Amino acid sequence: KKQQDVYDRLETKEPHPFWQFNFGKDVVQGWARLVLCSLLLFLSGGLCASAGIGGNIIQVTVLMSGGGLTTTDAVPLSKVVILLGALGSLLVHSSNRRPGAASGPAICWDTIRVAVPACLLGTSLGVRLNSRIPDSLLIFLLTVFLFCIAVGVIRRAISMYYEETAAANSSGKIGRA
Repeated sequence: KKQQDVYDRLETKEPHPFWQFNFGKDVVQGWARLVLCSLLLFLSGGLCASAGIGGNIIQVTVLMSGGGLTTTDAVPLSKVVILLGALGSLLVHSSNRRPGAASGPAICWDTIRVAVPACLLGTSLGVRLNSRIPDSLLIFLLTVFLFCIAVGVIRRAISMYYEETAAANSSGKIGRA
């Protein structure tokens, strides 16, 4: 009954006050899914951070598939996950130096001054549109974006493979036993 009430609330897009913690049987029975989703978020967050990308679309996908959330709930929650990851990266990299540079921080603040306003504007627009766009359209757009990202990553991987193979061939490292 309670699970159906949750689905009914999601269908009406009625906001749920975050300060009311309604823990019930659905939470207790969902521990396996919670642990799986947490592990997937940890792994994907680590991969995204090591690659230097925010990974929002990946986090939304993990929250939907691993956590069983709807797009309406997964999108705002992914923003919190990304914020915590960004704060962790900031703490780690704020005292580091840029590789090959005699001085200066590892963080290029000039790039941040240009990129952050556009990212914040896009995030604000996305959060506002999230409740107005049907879930089926959001899932379709997520699928299209993930496909485009996958194609870009595969193309870049192939390009890097050929570059590294050519560099290894020119230095004579391939073919020697």
